[in-house]
Amino acid sequence: MPKISFSHPYYLLLLLILIPLAVWVFRQSLADLHGGRGRWALGARLALLSLLALAVAGVAVSQPTRKLAVLFVLDRSASIPPEQQQWAVDFINATRRSMGANDKAGILVFGSDAYLELEPRAKITIRQIRSIVGRDNTNIAGAIRLALAAMPDNAQRRIVLLSDGNENVQSAIRTARDAVADDVQIDVVPVGYEYEREVMVDKLISPSKVKIGEPFEVRVVIRSTVDTPAVLRLKRSGELISQQRIDLLEGPNVITFNQMLDEARFYTFEAIVEVTGDQLPDNNRGMSFTVVKGKPRVLIVDNEPADAAFLANALAAQKVQVEVRRPAQLPTTLGEFQDYDSVVLSNVSAEQLSPDQMKMIRNNVRDLGAGLVMIGGDQSFGPGAYRGTPIEEALPVNMEVQKRKIMPVGAVAMILHTMEFQDGNRWARETAAAVIDVVGEEDYVGVLDYEMAGNQWGIPMQKAQNKSRIKAALYNLDPGDAPDFHSILTMAHKGLTTTAKEAAVKHIIIISDGDPTPPSQALMQKIVKDRITISTVSVFPHGTGTATMRAMAKIGKGQFYDVKSPAEIPRIFLKEARRILKPAIIEEPFTPIILQESILLEGLSPPPPLLGYVATTPKRAPGVEIAMTSDRDDPILVSWRYGLGKAVAFTSDAKNRWAAPWLANWGGDFTKFWAQTVRWTIRSSARANLNAQVEIRQQQGRIVVDALDEQGNFINGLDLRGTVSSETKSLKLRMDQTAPGRYEGKFDAPDKGHYMISLAYKDEKGVQRIHTVGTAIPYSPEYKELSADTAVLSNLAGQTKGRVWPPLSPEFIKADHRELFRHDRLSHTAPRELWPYLLLAAALLLPFDIAIRRLSITPGEAMAWLGGKVGAMAGTVSERRRAPERERDPAMGRLFRAKQAASARITSDEEAVQFRASTTPPAQPGSPAPPPTASTPIAGTPTPEQPRAARPAPSLAPEPAAAEEEPTERLGSTETTSRLLARKRRLRDKQNEQK
Repeated sequence: MPKISFSHPYYLLLLLILIPLAVWVFRQSLADLHGGRGRWALGARLALLSLLALAVAGVAVSQPTRKLAVLFVLDRSASIPPEQQQWAVDFINATRRSMGANDKAGILVFGSDAYLELEPRAKITIRQIRSIVGRDNTNIAGAIRLALAAMPDNAQRRIVLLSDGNENVQSAIRTARDAVADDVQIDVVPVGYEYEREVMVDKLISPSKVKIGEPFEVRVVIRSTVDTPAVLRLKRSGELISQQRIDLLEGPNVITFNQMLDEARFYTFEAIVEVTGDQLPDNNRGMSFTVVKGKPRVLIVDNEPADAAFLANALAAQKVQVEVRRPAQLPTTLGEFQDYDSVVLSNVSAEQLSPDQMKMIRNNVRDLGAGLVMIGGDQSFGPGAYRGTPIEEALPVNMEVQKRKIMPVGAVAMILHTMEFQDGNRWARETAAAVIDVVGEEDYVGVLDYEMAGNQWGIPMQKAQNKSRIKAALYNLDPGDAPDFHSILTMAHKGLTTTAKEAAVKHIIIISDGDPTPPSQALMQKIVKDRITISTVSVFPHGTGTATMRAMAKIGKGQFYDVKSPAEIPRIFLKEARRILKPAIIEEPFTPIILQESILLEGLSPPPPLLGYVATTPKRAPGVEIAMTSDRDDPILVSWRYGLGKAVAFTSDAKNRWAAPWLANWGGDFTKFWAQTVRWTIRSSARANLNAQVEIRQQQGRIVVDALDEQGNFINGLDLRGTVSSETKSLKLRMDQTAPGRYEGKFDAPDKGHYMISLAYKDEKGVQRIHTVGTAIPYSPEYKELSADTAVLSNLAGQTKGRVWPPLSPEFIKADHRELFRHDRLSHTAPRELWPYLLLAAALLLPFDIAIRRLSITPGEAMAWLGGKVGAMAGTVSERRRAPERERDPAMGRLFRAKQAASARITSDEEAVQFRASTTPPAQPGSPAPPPTASTPIAGTPTPEQPRAARPAPSLAPEPAAAEEEPTERLGSTETTSRLLARKRRLRDKQNEQK
């Protein structure tokens, strides 16, 4: 039986107000409608209001549906072999023949995340899966949630899941309850496989902390499915320290290595096993960390190690252990950064660091207590494109300069051409967004591209003051294949010379495959004349595209980039963005001004002049200390505490360029200044007396900490605070005491890579103590399981009353699949909204409502009009004249009777005129007609003695000639009309008095 529902039922309360209001209005304004017309008018008005109220309330009726929607959900995680992934595509194409007329089918793919490949449609044919999902995890629960949201409501619904069931994110069984609530079945097609000859490193175990010279063991746990010989290698911090042949037995195997370390540093151990015929080489390695504490170490990063010698020598003179590296030699894992207690970036640009490295440096300071020092130069701070980066978050200054008259602005126009490689346009948008992030709010930015309407300003040239809005517009662009460079360069030139004419630096960046036709020489010369530079980025060029791009960059006095990998593009755009950021460099002599006493300047003489610096803005945050400024009030030396660590910004340099007077004239204070500054940032040496063990299973990490004092007694009631940091993210860790001196915590570990756990507390003296421990996930959990988990799949099907089909195979693909499209959900109803039909009915009823109140039509007339019977209409009118007077409202009745009386009088007047004309002799020519007197009434006008309706007696007085009768007749008609109007006014006045 159909069910009625309302999306906004509270609007039905309007009927409680509108119905009484309609009745009251009827009594006030439609009271003259009596009898059937009144009832019809009231009924039409109430029906109209009811239809509108129901429409607003969102009334819908639910009825059983015969439509069916099937959504195929494909597992694309790394655990599914490529052969089975292709079978899944073939299977979907084969089911097309089994679909009925009322059936629809769609495709959803998933791994770590999920994407809707095809919405449900009548027929599906797919050659390859285009959606790219993360393959390091199997998130069946997330895929089912997205599938439930993507399926239509007006059909029976079924999910067909093709997976191995080896979920390692969340729990799909809980999500099955949502499917049951939504009346959705889940059929499963197991993707079966089994690795018969497989060896993996299950774990590598080493102590988290040891002392110099203390012996310890490193244990490797290897799991094998067969008895087989193997080769096991052990590396320590990247160096091979052991290689041996071993015989593995089926099941777990434990191999032990004895170790002793004689240098204080952070060590990584890596075990690699090699077996002939192994099917999954990805799971053949394990990793662990061990820390040996000693003297602090500092890492100096500089493009030119020779230029870093001034700073390195100054620190070495103060007994600080220093290591100098180029940016390309910077650590690539968070664990490797633990080898250093502070990092100094000396004139290094952001383009020389990867986004992950910048996140690691930030997390190393904030969460693990390390130090950070940034030293200025023409490739540092704002000119180094650090605006909006994780490094800027860790520093006590902002790269955004409060623009003044002496600080010229820059402008950049980016031209995006379609990128003909996978996800190419997304790459182009992301790299353009990176440029928008690093330019200043007073700088100009614009993006041009070619789309269906031709060349356009996808983002018009404007100041970058609302970067979120600008980037939102950028992500909506879909660059096409432009036919030529001339027209789009003309637009870029016009935008830079009109909208951004105040900019001191104007630059154009073109990213393309080079196949559009080149611009004219005249246009290029005009661009150069207006001091606009052009750089070109050539990506997978066509034909002579490289020559075109190279020529434009050469003439435009910019840089040409021949990109071989899309990964190079973001750094290129950051490097090009630096062209418009160079105005932040102030190169002029000045004497630093000391603002306040600072530990960084303790015991130093007044500093000599400096020759330049990079303009920045101090952060307005607690703990920010500005120790030194320029004569323009720009910060030179700023420090603060950031999380567990400390950071310093020195906006001049430590070389013989801007700091040459310091090197020549400040004597030993130069060395002392840098030693005090860097030492202040070094990780705290107050180590916590903690013993921590970490393990990760099923994407869940567990840390167990034993806290002991120097006498070996348990430390209870610690306010132990933890932070878990990986290469890309960090999160807080809650530690709860579970036993005397024992504390435990859990954290999510969904991604492979290094995890560093920092534990901090304050001792009884208020000194903050820090303990750091690390662990690693060397490979994706997808490679942990070696066969399908059919139990999870069977539970999903059982809870949702679905079916478990035979495992995916070539034979099953060829089988009959009509049962996949079975219509057995007969209880499923689909709501149908009725408001469009109610509004249509109300619109049709409105003229009927108006007609009842405004028109007076008998039922016979209406039937004759509707039937198109003209003759019947004429007969009805004739009968109407003979019929008794029908019901009328009082006002109309009185007017009708007055009309009848007037017609009768006019007829009598005409007869009298005709009688007088026949009995009166003709008047003599020229004799005037006698004027009327009191005893000679005007024809058609009654005397005072006569009743108004009586006919006047024929007069025997001489009548005027026939030629003179017309004026008399017209006068009589005028008087009659005047009397009618006067009587009408009297009747209306009388009626108003009665009311």
